[in-house]
Amino acid sequence: MTERYDEAISALGSALNRAPNDLWAHLLLAFVYAILGNEKDARFEVSEVLRINPHYSFACAENIVKSYEDKAIRKKLTEGLHKAGLLKKPPSPIPEKPSIAVLPFVNISGDPKEDYLSDGITEQIITALSKTPKMLVIARNSVFTYKGKPVKVQQVSKELGVRYVLEGSVQKSGDRLRITAQLIDATSGNNIWGESFDRTLNDIFVLQDDITRNVIMALQVNLTEGDTARLFGRDTNNLKAYLKVQQGLHHVYRWNKNDNEMGRQLYKEAIALDPAYESAYVLLGWTYRHEAALGWTKTPKKSSEEAIELTKKALSLDPLNASAYRLAALVYAEDGQLGKAMKNSEKAISLEPNNSDMNFGHGLILNIAGEYKKAIPLFEKAIKFDPIPPFFYFGALGLAYFRTGQDEEAVEKFKKASEGSPPGFPKYIAFLGCTLLSEGKPKKALIEFDKALKGNRKPQTWIIGNRAIALVGRSR
Repeated sequence: MTERYDEAISALGSALNRAPNDLWAHLLLAFVYAILGNEKDARFEVSEVLRINPHYSFACAENIVKSYEDKAIRKKLTEGLHKAGLLKKPPSPIPEKPSIAVLPFVNISGDPKEDYLSDGITEQIITALSKTPKMLVIARNSVFTYKGKPVKVQQVSKELGVRYVLEGSVQKSGDRLRITAQLIDATSGNNIWGESFDRTLNDIFVLQDDITRNVIMALQVNLTEGDTARLFGRDTNNLKAYLKVQQGLHHVYRWNKNDNEMGRQLYKEAIALDPAYESAYVLLGWTYRHEAALGWTKTPKKSSEEAIELTKKALSLDPLNASAYRLAALVYAEDGQLGKAMKNSEKAISLEPNNSDMNFGHGLILNIAGEYKKAIPLFEKAIKFDPIPPFFYFGALGLAYFRTGQDEEAVEKFKKASEGSPPGFPKYIAFLGCTLLSEGKPKKALIEFDKALKGNRKPQTWIIGNRAIALVGRSR
């Protein structure tokens, strides 16, 4: 077997002597070296592939990898090519305006229970920077996929399509905080700005502002008075209330009933400490929306009504709270009140047009209203700001493509949504089946419908019906 690989290496080497820029020959050599476990030579060949075509990725070579029948070889190839530097997908183009990814600040306190604090600092900086239209700031969903992983800033730059990366660490000892932060130009590897801060926990708001302000100055972004007010405005000065909210977020992001209820209790405690804390009202409202939409309550209508009341309270404190309008829009839409949903959604996106959540939210309302063509650019813009989004971003975009007759694009997005869907969530697998059925591929559609029904105790009628259609047409 080794002799055959040696023969292949020799033949490909001869081909490259005649044509040094033959991408195909360099790629096949990378394949051979990856199978043999020769990472150094595989990396060199991948670098040559990327020199010839900087946009080449594993996605371009995936069909060749799948053509190998031996699963062990497919696994070696996949792992070997990734180690050699071949990205899963082509690098995103870097925009002209300053673009930045704020990586999750690392908790080095030695206590995992303090993660909520470092995560909260990261989120607050992302939120502040996102409020100026003069920058492209990657959303939380995408940057937090790197949490706890050793990554290079150049990798982050390519995968997220940004020029600058902010990284840092947080160390808490008693009521003392030590925060380090550094801003890096990922295209050159140069450190643009860096600083360490030693303060008390009571200074956390000032610390977050200082880091944000230094990033803005280092990137030479000129702010108007309005920009400055939005970036450095905050809706609480109560440290205890703020920490309760950060702890609540840490629970709610786990997406289960018990943590949702724990998050709710912490938000209520934050409001008790600061009755004017508008964000806490919105976040509390989300816990009621989640339980209504995800089947965590026996009284979903009552929970939806509670969510709406909480958005009204938040808006009474700040009529320009985009998050409150977004929540209200979704709850109204899920309750069938599309007029109110559309009005609130339009207000939300007018307030924060460069926010991924606002763009996705408005696209979702348009989808529900049947305005699929109008929804597509909003979903695409949301993914621009959130390049590694939750699975349902791809699912919603896939549905919009499917409903506008763009089956090929729909298949691609439904596959991504299906791969990211949690167990017991067959919706987008079934939609993939519907799209394949629409393309005249009943045999492939039947496979997806069977996947969707597997382990699903209460399968929806529309899935069973479409499976029946695929079953009838499978002989075609």
